[in-house]
Amino acid sequence: MAAMTISEYSQFFKILSEPVRLRIIYLLLEQGEVCVCDLVNALEISQSVVSRHLSYMRSRGLVSARRDGVWMHYKMAENGGFMRQMLGLLQADARHEAQLKLDIERLMDSSGCCG
Repeated sequence: MAAMTISEYSQFFKILSEPVRLRIIYLLLEQGEVCVCDLVNALEISQSVVSRHLSYMRSRGLVSARRDGVWMHYKMAENGGFMRQMLGLLQADARHEAQLKLDIERLMDSSGCCG
């Protein structure tokens, strides 16, 4: 796989620079595929805000989506070595961060809207 360009590095770090996107990324790293409604419940943020951030990350190739009826499910996209390593470091290092722990707890407690 080819090395990333300066522009790609910049875009990747821009994605990571927003706290809501970091929270979404962490949940996806921990849980795999997650429905938008479950992300909304876990983050306690409006559906429009969550969807806007997911759209931003999808357009930049960081996440992928799958439609199931009216529900959209997101997961981390397959990424190259640098991004995979950075996201692995984030996942491992952020495990004890209070907000992320709370988000995971709410996600696990979520009854889910899409059954």
